[in-house]
Amino acid sequence: MYAELDVADRILWSTNAESPLSEVRDTVEKPEVATRGITLFTMNRAYFKSRLLDPQFWVRYFDMFAKDRFNCLVLVFGYEDGG
Repeated sequence: MYAELDVADRILWSTNAESPLSEVRDTVEKPEVATRGITLFTMNRAYFKSRLLDPQFWVRYFDMFAKDRFNCLVLVFGYEDGG
């Protein structure tokens, strides 16, 4: 998936409509760390509920995760923790 996203970016870089793959290069990459992620703390129930129930929010959020090569999300519901 990461390779496909990279190719899509490189196609956008091309200034030649006749050769859209002109910027695509053979590459071999390996991540520094196998797991790259974030922890998301949800302290405001009303605010997070508006996001939780919005499918388009999650589509955009996980698209960003894929683009930035994150592969782990820990979601912590901290409503009763008192901040």
